[in-house]
Amino acid sequence: MSLSPATIVESLDGHSSVSSRNGGNVSDSGRERYLEWLGANGLPTRHDEAWKYSPLKDLLARPLDRIASDDDGLAVDPSAIEAALGSINSVESEIRIVLVDGVYREDLSDDAEADGLTIGSVGTTAIDLTETSSDPSSAVRSRVDGFEMLNRGLGSAGVVVVAGDGRAVERPVHVVHLWSGSSDALLVQPHINIHVGVNAQLSVIESFVAAGSTFTNALTTVVIEADGMLRHYKLQSQATGSVHLSHVAVTQRRGSSLEAGAFMFGSSIGRNSIDVIAEGDRTSTDLFGLYLPRGSQHIDNVVTVEHAGHHGSSSQIYKGVIDDHARGSFSGHIIVDHGTVGTDAHQSNKSLLLDPVAQSDSRPWLEIFADDVSCTHGSAIGQLDPESMFYLRSRGIPLDDARAILVGGFINEVVDKVRSESIRHHVMRLVKDQVRSRFTAELGGEL
Repeated sequence: MSLSPATIVESLDGHSSVSSRNGGNVSDSGRERYLEWLGANGLPTRHDEAWKYSPLKDLLARPLDRIASDDDGLAVDPSAIEAALGSINSVESEIRIVLVDGVYREDLSDDAEADGLTIGSVGTTAIDLTETSSDPSSAVRSRVDGFEMLNRGLGSAGVVVVAGDGRAVERPVHVVHLWSGSSDALLVQPHINIHVGVNAQLSVIESFVAAGSTFTNALTTVVIEADGMLRHYKLQSQATGSVHLSHVAVTQRRGSSLEAGAFMFGSSIGRNSIDVIAEGDRTSTDLFGLYLPRGSQHIDNVVTVEHAGHHGSSSQIYKGVIDDHARGSFSGHIIVDHGTVGTDAHQSNKSLLLDPVAQSDSRPWLEIFADDVSCTHGSAIGQLDPESMFYLRSRGIPLDDARAILVGGFINEVVDKVRSESIRHHVMRLVKDQVRSRFTAELGGEL
């Protein structure tokens, strides 16, 4: 029987030998619990609302050579990894963490002790988030699915990033996800655990780069304690031919703040998912994203914010620029729990179609079980304004440059939400490559 995500789940009766080779992510009992859930519930189907726009048939039948093990990431020639790292744009003054095939490589990562951070493989740090935030029966995990459980049950050893109470970490943490090339169609399942302590501040960037037909099933779990602040940016620029599924699960305590941006550029099939439960009072949640599929790419965004505390605020702003035969999708979900008061939640999704055959899907979804709320949502799909194009062309601006200027004006609202100048420029480099045009000052000028 050929290997695929579907056949992996079908063969779970023999999972013990598979899970033990990747030991270190969670305890054996934890792995067993996740695999039992997966065996009972399976992978997502077309009946699951959260996967409404995802090409599940292609995902479930995707041919795989094998599941990555810890040995894959550890056996790579360091010189080859250094060469791959050299092709990645660095973020100024970053603290770099390197994962290869989902495995934390301490020898290729920076020492962050002087910055007040604790970084290490799961089980070696003072705080292990896996057991505190990943229980399928807990409230934050009420919306788990089979791919998340596949990561938890059969994924590689996780890495923990901890900012202790009162720590304001000035340098951004840059988590670089690399692939060894040991197998072209490898199932790679990294797991990042982030813990922001009481009144602590932290910025984290995750960059995903891969060649070939790698299937990435990534998971990031986050806990932000009272009055803590996290800025999290995800940059996905994997090669065409690869698959990228990533899920971010966040728990916010009282008075905490989250700014999270996702920038989706690469892979044949890409899915960006974030699920936030604001369980404390007076939380602030600011989510934004940009997706630029082209060719025959399919990029899906699934965003959920659940307000379980009083006087919480949230914002969702996602924009798509879709070219050629590509398809871009957005599903935004706001939940306001019963008995809460003072919730202020807003959602916006806009897509720009650059080709008559490009496709866009938009699904705003509000579930409000309280009275004292202010919730809005909006969605719009359109093309480049012909009058604006005519105005620019009539002034001697070439077609590609005119198009780039208009695209730049469209996406700047999202890009400008990235507060760090160095990270913002890093994003713009990727945007510039994807749109394939010379960007003017509208897009930040020369980078």
